[in-house]
Amino acid sequence: MDEGQIDNAAVLSVGDLVRQRLSTTDRLNLALVQRAEVWDEVRMRHLLDSLLAGYPIGAILLCRVRDESRVITVLDGERLDREADPEAWQLLDGQQRINALFSMLTDKGDYGRFYLHMTMERAAPAPAQRRAAMDRSLPHIVHRGPEDEDLSSRESYLDLSRWAGWASAEQDIRPESVTTDNVADLLASVDPECRPVRLPAEAEIAAPRLRQLLELWTTPSIPVLRATLQTPLDVLEVFTRINLGGVQVGGMDVYFAGVKTFWRDAETRLDRLAQAVPVLRNRFAALRMVSRLASRGLGYGDPLPLVVDRLTGRQGESLMAAMEELTDDNAIALRRLSAFTQWYVEHSQLRYGLRQVTWQLWDEVLAWAAANHRSDEKWYGENLELIDSYLLGATLFSYRSVMGEKFARLALLEALDAGSRGEPFPLHQIVAVARGETNLRGSRGRAVLNLQDDDHRARLARRHGWLMVSLAQCIPHDVEESLDWDHIFPKAHAGRMWAQGQGRKRHHKDRHLINSIGNLWALSSDVNRELGKTVGRAKFDRLRVLAAAEEPRVWPTDRWSLTEAEIDAFVEVDALLVPGDPASTDRGMALFKETVNGRGLRLLNEALERFPLVQEFAMDAHSAEKDSGVSALRDYATPLGLTAHDPTLAGLPPSEAKRFLHRRARNLEAPLRDALVAHDDFRQSWVWPKRWRGHHACVAYEVADGTCAELVLRWNADDGMSFTVKAYPTDGRPGNLYADFDHVDLGVGWQASDEDIATEFLGHVERLHRVHPKAPVAP
Repeated sequence: MDEGQIDNAAVLSVGDLVRQRLSTTDRLNLALVQRAEVWDEVRMRHLLDSLLAGYPIGAILLCRVRDESRVITVLDGERLDREADPEAWQLLDGQQRINALFSMLTDKGDYGRFYLHMTMERAAPAPAQRRAAMDRSLPHIVHRGPEDEDLSSRESYLDLSRWAGWASAEQDIRPESVTTDNVADLLASVDPECRPVRLPAEAEIAAPRLRQLLELWTTPSIPVLRATLQTPLDVLEVFTRINLGGVQVGGMDVYFAGVKTFWRDAETRLDRLAQAVPVLRNRFAALRMVSRLASRGLGYGDPLPLVVDRLTGRQGESLMAAMEELTDDNAIALRRLSAFTQWYVEHSQLRYGLRQVTWQLWDEVLAWAAANHRSDEKWYGENLELIDSYLLGATLFSYRSVMGEKFARLALLEALDAGSRGEPFPLHQIVAVARGETNLRGSRGRAVLNLQDDDHRARLARRHGWLMVSLAQCIPHDVEESLDWDHIFPKAHAGRMWAQGQGRKRHHKDRHLINSIGNLWALSSDVNRELGKTVGRAKFDRLRVLAAAEEPRVWPTDRWSLTEAEIDAFVEVDALLVPGDPASTDRGMALFKETVNGRGLRLLNEALERFPLVQEFAMDAHSAEKDSGVSALRDYATPLGLTAHDPTLAGLPPSEAKRFLHRRARNLEAPLRDALVAHDDFRQSWVWPKRWRGHHACVAYEVADGTCAELVLRWNADDGMSFTVKAYPTDGRPGNLYADFDHVDLGVGWQASDEDIATEFLGHVERLHRVHPKAPVAP
């Protein structure tokens, strides 16, 4: 199919889309806002099921842009951006669907293989949103990755990766030519291993299903819409309206699309940042971190949640400039982050556990490192325990999920502030502020767990068991061999865990513990496959042989995370689970429960002993200080090496500007009062308005002689933030201003420190006494 055909087509078939994706000369370029391939296998299977059911899957949207624009070309898996031909069509919406069809129906995809059961009746429609429920609703479409076990009943399944090649070669076969008599031969010609038809009833299911496949492949059913747009901003606007109107694309995806629209080499810069700072798992993590640093460096608030609205107007211009500066090859913050993470990953006692901590917590650690002028190994070593304990403790006690973005905002501010002052990583301060601001509770009634409650300890062990196991087994961060999370008592033997009840067998009530953390450990993938279903004494004897070999394939026994008593217990469980002997099975299951639960708690206790500071994160920790946190209005541009700035905050949205203005007024009340008290020139103070009513606020003081002076804070979109001073003779008469103190410029800008503002204000008060002297008022 050539581009002209796409241009003129109103509706395409699945075969048309897949052939176009396979083409090396006629592949559509992607609009710059398009993200990378992100659908997982469950979404792909749902797409195929929708097509088989005859459901609409939405239109493919193409666009061309009259003004200068750029597109993404994908070559050998690499995304490259280049100038767009104003007459050529760009793929604006539909990339994920096309990639899914390509991955399922050809052998060129990177997601394993997909199989369609040819004789299983399709279940009645059951709308589902959660991934697990969606997965369960698709038993007739199965996915297998490279490491997955082979399919059972393979003869009933058609390997869909063979479909495109077969359909292209057999172009004369039409849906109506498939009958119950020839369906078996046709299926075998597609996939020689697929032979599902043995009975007439099976042919009655297989024939319509094969006809469905042929129909969706050959029959045009997917609309193609085309739009001619004027500018790249129009492309972003259309992309935003389409994707925020549904649930297919999250707000983060739309935010990233907006960033790429205004920042041409965003993908390249963010990928380079993720490579230089390997603890950032992908460009989204890099984007989140650099967006937050840039916003704080500009004097704005924390931009969470990241929404596209923040990228427009003067605020967006400033934010883009700061983000580009932070990711420049010569950026001081980037050099600090690279040096720190290389050292930290090598020396962290969490080792492989660094891969399992809550990924959002890296923002705080990296903000501290980026703003810290100290970057020597001795300094890193002094902070190693604090950082390890923070990542482990906040993960273990689920600070991010319990307290949400409120915790994220306050924690980043504490870390950035400590880093800018050259202070140690503020683990204790972050916990104290979290207690003071949230009482360690979330908005939906969730609360941080404690360590005194046995049930809470058990939940902690279950919830983060793999992290506990990786610590106990001392798995290196950059482990060379491929690892499996192996069931110590093999899952293949769960079929022996039965209980007798009212004349029939039923699953034992504790059978679910087969998947508990107490029954899991890390084992190299090749050894795990070799052991297969080996159980009990035979399994541990073989593991000891492999561990003692001249070239060991198993870690030494002291890194198994198993005590000898636990090994003996697993061996005895195997001996007690005797088919047909309910009494013995009950004893075996009781021992199994005791062993796996006890091991889980032991691993938790050992982790808490190795990292004692982690206990501070618990709800019932003895060090339960509370703190209100640092001011959100300090200057972090200089510590981060930023020259991009918005000194008056004129680029802020009005609602955010109002919050900033009133917060600063409240924060300034105390330092100005202290300066007056130090000069014996203070009687009382007040801040007004008490509620956020507009874009102005006043901090007022009655001084020793009864005269009143006010610091007035104002904001507007043209001039941003400003400070002025006004004065009047008597409290309660602010309208009776002295003519020479009618909103006089303070003399310093918004970025000035509280100390500098207090000094300037004190100077105006001293001038007020000289120009308008009054007798001191008796106290």
